[in-house]
Amino acid sequence: MALVGERFCAVYLPAFRIERLGYAPEELVAVIAEQKNATRLVAASPAALDEGLSAGMTITAARAIVPELLSEPVDEAGEAVDRATLVEQFRRLSDRVGAWGESGVVLEISGSAHLFGEEEGVLDAAAHLTSRLGHLGRIAIADDPVAAMALAMWSSQPLLIVPPGRAASALSELPLCALQPPDRIAEALRTVGIELVGDFACLDAASVAGRYGDEGVRLHRIARGHGLNLGGWEQLDQTEISDIVPLGGPTSTVEPILFLLPGLLGAMVERAAQRDEVVVRVALRFVLESGPARLLRVRVGRPTRDVELLMRLLRARLEGLRVESPVVELGVIFEETSDDPGWQPGLLDRATEAEPMPDLLARLTDALGDQALVGLVVRDQWRPEYASVEEAPFARAPRATKPAKVDPVEVQDRAERDLVCPRPTLLLPRPRPIDVREDALVPSHVRLQDGWQRVMRVEGPERLAGDWWTDSPFERDYWIVETRSGSVAWIFREDARWYCQGWFD
Repeated sequence: MALVGERFCAVYLPAFRIERLGYAPEELVAVIAEQKNATRLVAASPAALDEGLSAGMTITAARAIVPELLSEPVDEAGEAVDRATLVEQFRRLSDRVGAWGESGVVLEISGSAHLFGEEEGVLDAAAHLTSRLGHLGRIAIADDPVAAMALAMWSSQPLLIVPPGRAASALSELPLCALQPPDRIAEALRTVGIELVGDFACLDAASVAGRYGDEGVRLHRIARGHGLNLGGWEQLDQTEISDIVPLGGPTSTVEPILFLLPGLLGAMVERAAQRDEVVVRVALRFVLESGPARLLRVRVGRPTRDVELLMRLLRARLEGLRVESPVVELGVIFEETSDDPGWQPGLLDRATEAEPMPDLLARLTDALGDQALVGLVVRDQWRPEYASVEEAPFARAPRATKPAKVDPVEVQDRAERDLVCPRPTLLLPRPRPIDVREDALVPSHVRLQDGWQRVMRVEGPERLAGDWWTDSPFERDYWIVETRSGSVAWIFREDARWYCQGWFD
């Protein structure tokens, strides 16, 4: 089974804290605050930084270098609101978005890139959105959020896509500070002459673990292009329920994973219950011994907190699992949850069958792809070929809209109630011209795909008319005809011509 490699788009806004105040990046402006018994710079425009100013400098020292420097007091509450608004704007490109530091946004795009023409389209869309929001932006796409942000901040290219598995090469010439190491690790590495990310990547992994601890190991993996553990992404998106566990040693089989999954899922389902939420989409994240982490996504048919159901779906997807390197850590993420609808099927309800329709749709979607299955949504149109529109069976409402709590069975029952005049099971996309012989204006013989057939039973006519206010009004007489061969067709006459519109079972 092929797994999806995580890909991240990092958007760095070097002048965000200045631009939100209405200033342009080329203006000499600083944001100031009281720190350590002095008024100091906490941010500055790119133009001011080019003049030699830096964060932490006192305003007196800064004006000694740039006398014309303008200053604005820090507005932490306002910045937080603007940053949250910025994150929401980027949710149109991905459903996994988080703020990064004071001036960045990171998006996980492996599940949404195809909607924009793959990664080049995401890059263009992110650049366009950044510009439209009034910000100077630098954007990079890579296997890891830290690597992507480092490249966005420090690369010579303002727009950059690093191919999968090539992060180490792209990072090698960047200064070590691009990975934003803690001061103690940065100082220790500087002492032994490590100044570039590439030099750090060349160190022995065991030595790094012994000298610099877990944080050093994490940064070393990123420098070598092996990716970040799950905890780093959790820091970005606190809305997700997730957990991670080491496997106790590298493994290339699914048995250790299947052994750990029930306990992880049980604990996470309890957390979802505390939030009055149910699970819609689950992802397994495999941290590999070498190479970028891999994702396996599974959508459930009905929102659930049933651990046994989740295990059945995940076990089915894990059959035949193939990874290019042994797995060392397993992460579980509830990527999508929804409010608990508070509905429970009855004892004899069809939704309690071995595999209800929603679960079947979820399984087929996982197996065939998001675009393989569609549903039909009824439209307020009398013309049959325009009376419905295709929609993905798991189309999500916009985040700003809270889904209404409805009983799914009641909705289905309402859709299945008998119409006054029945409609065909199969509706053709467009009416197909056919030949019909009439007897007193009633169809007596029809020529369909199997040649001329005598009509053995006929019902009708049913007149449908409308669109009189447009350039193409219609007026049709519909008939249900059953031929000698047993075919039952839905046909109509319009402007003295006959058409077939669909077929009944």
